[in-house]
Amino acid sequence: KAVSECRARLGAVTFLVNNASINTGSGVVCTVDPDDWWRTIEVNLKGPFNFIRAVLPAMVSAGAGRIVSMGSYVANSPLPFNSAYATSKAALLRLTDSVAAEVVGYGIQVFAVSPGWVWSDMTRYAEAQMRANIPDFDGVDPEFIFPPEAVAKLIRKIASGMADALSGRMIHVMNDLNTLIAQADEIIDKDRLALRFNP
Repeated sequence: KAVSECRARLGAVTFLVNNASINTGSGVVCTVDPDDWWRTIEVNLKGPFNFIRAVLPAMVSAGAGRIVSMGSYVANSPLPFNSAYATSKAALLRLTDSVAAEVVGYGIQVFAVSPGWVWSDMTRYAEAQMRANIPDFDGVDPEFIFPPEAVAKLIRKIASGMADALSGRMIHVMNDLNTLIAQADEIIDKDRLALRFNP
């Protein structure tokens, strides 16, 4: 319904950003509510899946389109007491590179973006869980905290097409995009199975 309404008001969908995300399944995995845990998977993984399915046929027909899903660095690193969120983001990366592989030759590029730690109600809740359950946790490293504007700037660059050579990858907001683009051939050739770039 949302995609149909966008088409009616704005025309063809040429750029999709899957940004909706929740983290209701936080806590110790053996005591967390299973329904809350699974709800995080549904929103963070099934949501992007449904939107990709809704826009992709028209993109294929048009021979053009770009899709960005909001990933997370925790897809590649454990996040204690937030297993549902970390699991959903790991699966989202595999969905990203799988879809990118399916649309090779159709003029469509697919990315994930890791925004770093952007303060929101959800990230404050996640930090509270870590403070409550990790004795020596003293807060999120300021080096990994970014304003929303930094993430928006990266997504605008992806929307422009400048990062098309990196389709299928997760790009972290910390990455120097120009450097990655300059190294794209080498990255693709030597790092075929990687889902992220080291910042």
